[in-house]
Amino acid sequence: MKYAPFFKYLAAVLFFTNSVLVLLVWNFPASSPSQPMTQSSSDVGAFENYQQHPIDLANASAIVNAVQGALRQKSSNIQPVGVTFIPAYIPPNTRLYHSRGDGNIPKSFEWVAFDYEFSYNFAGFSRRINSTDSHRDRRNGPAHLLTFKNTKAFDKVIFLDGASAAKIVPEMDQQLILSNGTQELGWFNERIAADKICKWGKKFGLHGFIRLEIGYEMVLCDFHKDLKLISNITLPYANDMLGFPADDPQYLPSPPDWAPPGGNDPGDGPGGPGGPGGPPKSEENQSPFYLQERNLGVQEVVDYSSSSFNRSLLLSHISSAVGFEHVQISGYSDLLEERVLLDFSNMVTPLNKTYINPDPYARNISYISQEIKNSIIYDLERIYQQPTDPSRKTNWQAIINLMQFKFGPLLVNLNSTLYEEDIKVLSDNIQILAFNLIRSHTDNNWKTEQEQRQHAIKSLVDSYVYHSYPLVNYDSNIYSALFKVHNEILTLIFDIFEASKRYTKQLYVDESIPTYKDELDTLRSRTSKLMELLNWAVFYQCSRKCNSNEMCFTPTWGPGPFGGMFERSDEMFDHDGDIYRIKHELKCVSYKLAAETLPPLN
Repeated sequence: MKYAPFFKYLAAVLFFTNSVLVLLVWNFPASSPSQPMTQSSSDVGAFENYQQHPIDLANASAIVNAVQGALRQKSSNIQPVGVTFIPAYIPPNTRLYHSRGDGNIPKSFEWVAFDYEFSYNFAGFSRRINSTDSHRDRRNGPAHLLTFKNTKAFDKVIFLDGASAAKIVPEMDQQLILSNGTQELGWFNERIAADKICKWGKKFGLHGFIRLEIGYEMVLCDFHKDLKLISNITLPYANDMLGFPADDPQYLPSPPDWAPPGGNDPGDGPGGPGGPGGPPKSEENQSPFYLQERNLGVQEVVDYSSSSFNRSLLLSHISSAVGFEHVQISGYSDLLEERVLLDFSNMVTPLNKTYINPDPYARNISYISQEIKNSIIYDLERIYQQPTDPSRKTNWQAIINLMQFKFGPLLVNLNSTLYEEDIKVLSDNIQILAFNLIRSHTDNNWKTEQEQRQHAIKSLVDSYVYHSYPLVNYDSNIYSALFKVHNEILTLIFDIFEASKRYTKQLYVDESIPTYKDELDTLRSRTSKLMELLNWAVFYQCSRKCNSNEMCFTPTWGPGPFGGMFERSDEMFDHDGDIYRIKHELKCVSYKLAAETLPPLN
């Protein structure tokens, strides 16, 4: 993957408008012991900790991304195959939403959303239809939107990173491991897995597990424990809301023959295959369910000017906005998700225990040894003997976000600058980008440049890599991973700066033309490879500021209004013949993209 073309284009946006990048994170991290709770000294240096807990760069980057991307939809879709299990805590009185075809509280496990727009979308856009088709009526019946609150903290919840509700493995490998499944590729029966996971967790009081679809949802194991129903709304038919008569069926598509696993009731659990390894886009493998999600379109137009046609068309456009609003609210988690607190200190993962493909699109933890799978289960069972307590633990996510906020744009701009053809422009830009960072940490009391460089890097590490509370359990691994990644970034930046420093002296003092081609080729290659491995969410941006009725959209892997399941837009994805990858240049989208199959309103 080459970073130069996109970042060359985007550099001006990031360089001149850093405000497009958002740093927001105030979650308290969490905890999960691989061994009994142990506590270290209250102040352990980053290098000292790294010596005690060495880690290679690929695993270090994966751990840093897992922590940073937890409860961040954009990051999780960019790192779609999750590999961690993180204890989560949901404070009391958190609102949870569930939609269904009847108004009954579920008797067993079911899905709940943290945003009503999520459940409202799954409730369906029921329209009164002038038809005697019983199948259509059954699919288009009234829906109920139930709102709950937890009366006590849900302190035994598992958070699964990545696009963990994408309907296929390897995106859902964590659920495969928790349910003791053996499937390795293809469609994933999430209801069977959820049933097994809830039954397994009953012995230690598991409330449920959180995963990412479009927005975060939780599989709630028991609706009759520590949960109170706040409201049960019977949604009116869309026609009735506007005083419209029933729709003429000739203006509506046929009902789909395929339904998601979970039954025909709206909200019975999302379904549909997706993921980076999904089939290529083609007319024959577009799911009728997906086309229905694009909302009721017009199948046979008899009279464009008729009131009947135009009433149906307006409702179809309104229906398209439902999906857009669902996607729009799901982006809230990228700003500040405080409804769920995570305990990173007790994170469980096979990373750094066995080989895991460093490519977040291609890795597959269903292949890890049974011994490691058993150790994951064992660790989780031990952790959940006690309630999750996210307090008084280092907020690793905030520390990582600060580092990425500072060094993400810097890497993008340095990478772009390295492709400047004019050596003076190239060297000047590097000085403007990196000079003040390096000078602010260079101590002139050290006499040699090598000593100054060594201590400047150490000073920068100390500024961005530290812990707030005593290290417990998995903290040492996160601390070590953060040190490894940051040290690698700083080494590269200093090397680029020192090359530019030589060019600057030759240009401004010696008044000669530098010889630089081989050195720059090496620096370009190193920068591109490092950025490809890091794969930070800040490397993915819209090239313009989106309008107020738009959002900068990071594609998702499950079913959705802007492409998902069987459809992959060439505008949003690259495809190498085997794997789909999200393009670095994101798109501004509005509800009109979901309504693109509809005629415009008259």
